[in-house]
Amino acid sequence: MQSGLTILMYHRVLPRDQCHAYPLQSLVMPIDAFEEQMACLASRFEVLPVREAIEQLQAGRTGTRPLVSVSFDDGYADNFEYAAPIMEAQGLRGTFFVTTGFIGTGEPLWFDRAASLWECLDASGRANLMARLQDEGLEGPTPSSIADRVHRPCRLEDWMAALKKLTPEHREGYLQEAATLAVSPPDLSLAVAMQPRQLLELHRGGHEVAAHSVTHPILPTLSDDQLRSELVVSRDQVAGWIGDRVVGFCYPNGDLDERVIAAASAAGYHYACATTSGMNLATRDLLRLHRRSITMHRTLRQDGRPHPLGFRGEVSGLREWWR
Repeated sequence: MQSGLTILMYHRVLPRDQCHAYPLQSLVMPIDAFEEQMACLASRFEVLPVREAIEQLQAGRTGTRPLVSVSFDDGYADNFEYAAPIMEAQGLRGTFFVTTGFIGTGEPLWFDRAASLWECLDASGRANLMARLQDEGLEGPTPSSIADRVHRPCRLEDWMAALKKLTPEHREGYLQEAATLAVSPPDLSLAVAMQPRQLLELHRGGHEVAAHSVTHPILPTLSDDQLRSELVVSRDQVAGWIGDRVVGFCYPNGDLDERVIAAASAAGYHYACATTSGMNLATRDLLRLHRRSITMHRTLRQDGRPHPLGFRGEVSGLREWWR
């Protein structure tokens, strides 16, 4: 493995039945698979929180084991309940990028609301919403007739991708409309946040707690004032909860541009992570760090059992090279 830092990206670790019930499948990992993955890392890699790993890398690290960081986005309660104890049992510590509005209020993140509402819409409701998004040029070509729209397959992936292109205010309008069209109440029982006291416990236990915005917006869609607020307020809220300086940030959805990077620098972040895959060498711009997304479909067998070679291929980048 090439010398550098590989940052792995997770979101949620859940019991297998809850993984299947959660609509955003790319964000979940079964507990048993995560346990096997952490055992693999402990036996073959040096695993440090991102902040410590960067310090080692910049200091001219001479370790013989490949350097890896394990990161989690958003701040779900299962990070504290399942993921952190599994890591600690292997002597590992991670980095938790938390969305502070989610932590502070317990209100579900917008994308959990969107996915849950989609599950509660009938075919007509889905078609109507997607047709409106198509008319705005946000979801591919517009079908030639209303009948085509109603019978055209509507996918959750298309709904989520279109919503990500909207400003927060515009997106909220669509979510409120989806709520009026829903044929049953949305199930948000799995969209539970960590508590501030749990962040402090993670910090005291040697994990890194860092910022991931206040509301998880798509940062390039924000005004300058909104962008500054998302970066600065989340930094200060996390620092207040853990009683320590916060130097790390994670761009929601991995979306960034030069304006966003400049704002992250102005907010005082030492490093920031995106979602572009790859390894980080010592010369890497610290406000554009790569991460490798670890998902079920890339690391589990077709029957759902853990695939150790698949996981090692993701960590090493061999699968990335092969693709």
